[in-house]
Amino acid sequence: MKKMIIQSYKDVDNINLNMHMIRPDDCSDEPLPAIVFFFCGAWTGFDASKFYPHSVYLASRGMVCFHAELRVEPIHGTTPMDCVIDGKSAVRWLRSHAKSLGIDPNRLAVGGGSAAGHVSACCGIIDGLDDPQDMNPDISSIPNAMVLYNPVLDLLKHDRWINLFGGLEVARSLSPTQHLKQGVPPALVMHGNADEIVEVEQAIHFNELMSKLGNHCELRLYDKQAHGFFNYFDGENPLFTETLRETDIFLTSLGFLNGPEQIDTFVYDPEDIEKQWLERQQK
Repeated sequence: MKKMIIQSYKDVDNINLNMHMIRPDDCSDEPLPAIVFFFCGAWTGFDASKFYPHSVYLASRGMVCFHAELRVEPIHGTTPMDCVIDGKSAVRWLRSHAKSLGIDPNRLAVGGGSAAGHVSACCGIIDGLDDPQDMNPDISSIPNAMVLYNPVLDLLKHDRWINLFGGLEVARSLSPTQHLKQGVPPALVMHGNADEIVEVEQAIHFNELMSKLGNHCELRLYDKQAHGFFNYFDGENPLFTETLRETDIFLTSLGFLNGPEQIDTFVYDPEDIEKQWLERQQK
């Protein structure tokens, strides 16, 4: 059984946030590439297990995979901005502890879908938004790559997002598209063109702006696919396999992974990891 290790990465306002870690079975003495996944459904929910299938596969390819808990309003009474601040804290914490965790601080990716895709993009694109209580504030909170599944990239597109974030000024300050510049990390964006929650035009416009700025961005569009099309769905979703293949190819092209992708031989056993998460939740 692949073991999940849970370790605290942040304490803020009497709230403890944990990092869930899944390591490769065979770890070399060399620092390994890493990815931290976020999940914060609509900036209000948390379920660390959403990206466990992705992590088990990427760990089999030699990556150390993390899942960072974020503060969310229904549980902690916080704001969407706090989700972003925690995301940046998570990246900084991983870099600060790279040696003890056995990871390469220069091969650290972020990943997430929808609202968590927004958090991931904010980490890579928007300056500031750092928690003043973070240890080692001089260590960068900018990842080396972004893997974005139907991400929210332009908060100004909908009044509901502007209102959720507390008004136009705050929404603009946390909207990745409005902060694009040269030199942001490479990005892979995967989006269904039938998404009615986060319209695909956001991803298309983001890709166009990234290209104009000379940044590395790869856009993959999926015909007739709605929001959340990439999820595992009890193993009955071929697009889980396809988007994970694209993730592998993207990370390999950046030097995070080596050799050919192995997704066609991958078998995910939910009992392997998710049972550990459920048992922890019940304690």
